[in-house]
Amino acid sequence: MDETQIGIAIETAKRAAEKSDAFKSETYIGVLLVSLLQVTGKESLSPQPPNDPVLAITKYKPFSSSEFFSNKNWTKENDRVVLAALYLERHVASSSFDAHDIRNCLLAAKIPVPGNINVPILRLVKRGLLMEVPKQKGGKKSWTLTQTGQQHAAGLTR
Repeated sequence: MDETQIGIAIETAKRAAEKSDAFKSETYIGVLLVSLLQVTGKESLSPQPPNDPVLAITKYKPFSSSEFFSNKNWTKENDRVVLAALYLERHVASSSFDAHDIRNCLLAAKIPVPGNINVPILRLVKRGLLMEVPKQKGGKKSWTLTQTGQQHAAGLTR
């Protein structure tokens, strides 16, 4: 874990604590701990999964795009596209994505899709939140989130 990742985790925790009405120190510590654990690749400090098969199945169910968007605070189409990119990278394990992937993610989540999905993508590239991937995906331009894009998306949590 390098200093950049620790800095990102601290900034994310500060923003979450500032948005919290109560329990600011607990919010800060909780968000910081979760952020640092995600950076190190640890999922949880809990013991092995329970022996109960029902609990084991429900614990490891995939995260739907609708669930992901439901606890995010998005108001602009740029925010929707950044969150869709974050969902694709973290929950679909896609290292890069094209405009069609973003569109499908938004449709699956029942989120309004911009008329021309390329416009917010290009705006986000200009702001440094997305970057073009050198190798194209199926002959189409591919994109990935930058570190700044990941920080911005993390700040959109309710």
